[in-house]
Amino acid sequence: IICPDHGEFYQQGYKHLGGRGCRECAKKKLGRNPNSAYGLFGYYGTNKDAHIYLFRIGSECIKLGIAKDYELRRKQVEKCTYTETEVVKVIKGAAREVFKMEQTILAKYNDFRYDFDFEFHGHTECLKIDCLDEIIEEMEYYEKRN
Repeated sequence: IICPDHGEFYQQGYKHLGGRGCRECAKKKLGRNPNSAYGLFGYYGTNKDAHIYLFRIGSECIKLGIAKDYELRRKQVEKCTYTETEVVKVIKGAAREVFKMEQTILAKYNDFRYDFDFEFHGHTECLKIDCLDEIIEEMEYYEKRN
């Protein structure tokens, strides 16, 4: 498949026909629609309880995300990546607020994205371990504000 901006790339046909495109374009866009059913028009647009979490996946990668049950999510990530996954930091808050915090931090650290050789639900929220301390600081800043 040929992207007009980034050139040739490999992708399984059914994935391309299903709406997926160039990974480099997706990185720029983050592939997120804050107004989706998952986002502000869904659960994460409410004041119900949710968690923003920071996981360390092995020694090279971290994952920032949101979940109702972060421990269940940690187990899912560990199963998908076949890698020990450690909880680094968790903040509980209103779903709307943790969603906004997650989106803001992920956008700010877009250049630190970590690319797995495979895809799993949440792989686009993985970042290089290099920004671990800065992300912890960002989370603590948001935590103090709320």
